[in-house]
Amino acid sequence: MADPTDYKATASRILREPLPDGLLAGIGGNAPRKVKETAVKWLNIYHAPPKCFSGAVTRRTAVIEVSLDSNPLEDGQALTLISETDVCDEMLDGQGKVSCAFIITIIDECVSSAVTTLSSAQGGPRLSGVSLSLDTVFSQFCRTRCEAALREQDPSSRRWHDVLRLPGVGPNPAEARRHVHFRRNAAICPFMTAS
Repeated sequence: MADPTDYKATASRILREPLPDGLLAGIGGNAPRKVKETAVKWLNIYHAPPKCFSGAVTRRTAVIEVSLDSNPLEDGQALTLISETDVCDEMLDGQGKVSCAFIITIIDECVSSAVTTLSSAQGGPRLSGVSLSLDTVFSQFCRTRCEAALREQDPSSRRWHDVLRLPGVGPNPAEARRHVHFRRNAAICPFMTAS
């Protein structure tokens, strides 16, 4: 892990240095220049050296719109941050689909950037330690890799020996094991690993 003082120094430097007008000209939305600049800078902070998670890949995330609107539920504002990411080979799983880890990373970075940008636009600190604690389940991802099998001995599959809750299957782990098999070449989701 990077030294926190290095991280704060790098973040402070990025926040101090102005961005070129040409970089911000392509960003739509009604937010003032300073707010758009803060959103872009925060994504740059997440990808700054010395260490960052999948920086070479997530650097492809680009801000395309930043808007500030009144928030009808509170006396304040709502920030809309829209960004795009070019998908590259490094982001794909074994099935050729974008990896769940990259989806979660991009969501975390973009939402954290939006929260910090809104705080800054309302007079709060521009340097924040905000990050999300995401508890994400990709149910469709798992459904495509599970197959119901009533055969007890299937040489092309292996049993998953953890407790699974399935629609139509009771809470008995033995019953769940009898009904669910995973293909040998299927990637096991991180939340399904045995603890």
